[in-house]
Amino acid sequence: MAAPSGAQDGRSQPLNFKIVLLGEGAVGKTSLVLRYVDNKFNEKHISTLQVFCSVCLTCLNSFLQ
Repeated sequence: MAAPSGAQDGRSQPLNFKIVLLGEGAVGKTSLVLRYVDNKFNEKHISTLQVFCSVCLTCLNSFLQ
């Protein structure tokens, strides 16, 4: 696979993505993110007001080869 644009010395640069979940209230957006990022699920989760942010680093090497 070719190195992403911007790679100067032949080494591939990490790819960064930002994912935004939009939708109606109380449908599980925050629960989905918490399950993926922290592998946690809280049955007594209080509805999120306004904004929820989280960071997750995932290695995709097996998918890119």
